[in-house]
Amino acid sequence: MADTEVLAATPPSGKRKRGQYSDYSPEQRLKIARYAIENGNSAAARHFSRKLGKAVNESTVRGMKTSFLKMKKSTVDLTTMPKSPRGRPLKLGSFDSEVCDYITNLRKSGGVVNRRIVIAATKGIVMAKDRSLLSEYGGPIDLTKSWAVSLMNRLGLVRRKGTKGVKSLPKDFESLKSAFIDRVECFRKEHKIPDALVINWDQTGSNFVPVSDWTMEEEGSKQVPIAHMDDKRQMTVLLACSLAGDMLPPQLLYQGKTDQCHPTFKFPEDWDVHHTESHWSTSETMQRYVEKVIVPYVEQIKENHDLPVRQRAICVFDVYKAHRGDELRALLEKNYIKCAYVPAACTDQLQPLDILPNGVFKRTMKQCFEDWYADETATQIRKGVAISDIKIDLRLSIVKPLHANWLLKSVDKLRNSEDLIKTAWSKCGIQPSN
Repeated sequence: MADTEVLAATPPSGKRKRGQYSDYSPEQRLKIARYAIENGNSAAARHFSRKLGKAVNESTVRGMKTSFLKMKKSTVDLTTMPKSPRGRPLKLGSFDSEVCDYITNLRKSGGVVNRRIVIAATKGIVMAKDRSLLSEYGGPIDLTKSWAVSLMNRLGLVRRKGTKGVKSLPKDFESLKSAFIDRVECFRKEHKIPDALVINWDQTGSNFVPVSDWTMEEEGSKQVPIAHMDDKRQMTVLLACSLAGDMLPPQLLYQGKTDQCHPTFKFPEDWDVHHTESHWSTSETMQRYVEKVIVPYVEQIKENHDLPVRQRAICVFDVYKAHRGDELRALLEKNYIKCAYVPAACTDQLQPLDILPNGVFKRTMKQCFEDWYADETATQIRKGVAISDIKIDLRLSIVKPLHANWLLKSVDKLRNSEDLIKTAWSKCGIQPSN
């Protein structure tokens, strides 16, 4: 009973719902404003309340009169008086309708519509029309992720994402972390291992069309078909870095059975470019990487620092199946390299590459794609292609060589990020030597 009385006495939460506003045609607005100028605001409100059969507030009349006087300064002969648009002005101005048409047509044709695609397409359209409007050229248009979501929401689209299991750290994470760091540090001290010989490697998938698994679809849709989302549109990049801040040459794995699946592109000679049927790492590709990249790197460091042949090194990596084979462990041991496994389900906290470098790599890849997509869009517009007819060719024969060049740029960015790599090691609890 007391609960009922309390609830009854509690005012409803939230903002008061706004009432219905009367709408007036441009012609009516003009008549009301002129009558108010001749007879006063109150008289105009009473007159048109009787004439229109609905209440016309004096404040409404006053606003119409003010608008009329402003418009009269620039227009001598007014025939209508449309009301001013409500809300904030559209960021894209006159280009807004063109961008909306493109996004709508892209979604109808089954293409991916997400923030990065929207930003890239919009950038291309504005570049073709007047690139000085873009923020990177000193203009007022800054294409942010929040703006892209706002535009898609305005088009009646909602965000969809594939369901994934919730990832959580093990309950005994702190003890696992302590034991892992102690193993690495004890081995470093025992064998006096320099920072350059403490190495972490990790695989990451890379979409040829890096659009992620987010898309935008009409609200209420139960199925969301997304193009270019299967493994055939991916390859695997194996990155490796040292505690000294070095980036080692990567391994690239394409899907196929022969070198014919590789892109037509001249990669650096020290990169290991190979393939598997699934494009994922196997025990054999890991042994290949150790022989072609890890061992030569370790030997070069020993030579540069005048270290003995039997100088020990240590490689940190996760418990992925391809890392647990006896052949790989034997190969590493043969070359005086110790294995240090990151505890399962702890890689985002204890693996340096997962903490920072992988994220920088993926963001750079996506930015390269965005710039290319924008340039393609702008080029077609300059050639006279209508917005609704723009088609960006995303076939593998086209995208693979481009993607290879993006890989080169992304790895080069990491090579020039020594401090970032050292910070990643520190964040996982392994500190560089002073």
